[in-house]
Amino acid sequence: MELTSSLLVMFMFVIILSLGIANLLSAFAEVVNRRSEVRIHWLHANWMTLLLLFFFSLFWQSLDILAIEEWGFGGFLFINAGAVLIFFAASVIMPAPIQQGEDTQAAYFAMSRQFFFLFALTAAWLVAVDLVYSGGFTAVAINSVGAGLGLLLAFSRTIRIHSIGTLLAWVLTLGELVLQGAGYLG
Repeated sequence: MELTSSLLVMFMFVIILSLGIANLLSAFAEVVNRRSEVRIHWLHANWMTLLLLFFFSLFWQSLDILAIEEWGFGGFLFINAGAVLIFFAASVIMPAPIQQGEDTQAAYFAMSRQFFFLFALTAAWLVAVDLVYSGGFTAVAINSVGAGLGLLLAFSRTIRIHSIGTLLAWVLTLGELVLQGAGYLG
């Protein structure tokens, strides 16, 4: 196998994504461990699950990196910036132990501003990647809505808005996964 710049870019991208996936899986392990003091709000659990699906989708799309024959250092940094952003989002969403009687909703909102800001940046990065490297409208539209949703949720402290936003995120995510499965997206 010949070592190409595409392979190097993809390796770094996949390594960063793998670290984020490992962090999320560890967080889920803490949540399901009955002896653990980690408890989370249902919105928190939904966003952790959505983020894991997001990671898996990006992991699958890493094959698209190999389709680009020549990479410069700027492109390498640009592509891996998204993996770093989503890794940071995964680090922020990690649940902390909650003492008996503490409010899981308050814990969710305590991390939400930073998480959703990073989520919005990641979605905006995906729009830029799609415009620079493939130009497909569908992914741009979905990720543009995702970026706007992330900003809305970053600045909202209303449970109703977060509930509707989470439902919208599920619709967008499942729609994108169906489009990927049908071959319309990378």
